[in-house]
Amino acid sequence: MSKILELKKKMNKKRPAFKRYEAHKHIKLKDAWRRPRGMHNKMKKNIVAKPAMVHVGYRTPAEVRHVNVRTGLINFVVACINDFNKLDSKIHAAIISSTVGMRKKIALINHAKSRGIHIANIRKPEEYEAKAKQIVENRKKRSETVRKTREAKAKAASEVKAKKTEQPKTEEEQKEEAKKNLDKILTKKE
Repeated sequence: MSKILELKKKMNKKRPAFKRYEAHKHIKLKDAWRRPRGMHNKMKKNIVAKPAMVHVGYRTPAEVRHVNVRTGLINFVVACINDFNKLDSKIHAAIISSTVGMRKKIALINHAKSRGIHIANIRKPEEYEAKAKQIVENRKKRSETVRKTREAKAKAASEVKAKKTEQPKTEEEQKEEAKKNLDKILTKKE
């Protein structure tokens, strides 16, 4: 297994960065690989000075295709705690899915620690866990302050409405309101 891992390392070093033909010349073209399809394309014709094309020969050996080069463990994507039941700590390394949120990541890291499973996509799980907990706490505090301010605004608005309804209208205000209503009626008829 170690010989094959060494071979994988060497192949990774030799493998060129496959980029789209002339992507460096045009801003609108992205680096992502696209096969050249032009009739006279030099890259397609495998001319010596042009960049290499994707071929089967660059592929890694099947035995180590999903093996982590640093640890020698097979990578396995984990999205929930039940996924850890499929893993063996001597053979597998967990990769926490990118779609998992902060709170769930903290739970997954704790579960991986308890089972002794290596996490491949987090270098220092203890530091990451501490930072994640702090971020979650800050979010809770922020949401509580936002909720309190909303409640205070709603309470103030309800008090203002209550004051308006409690105060009885004076005779002058009633006369003005009646005049406005008459004006509305007269303007509609015309």
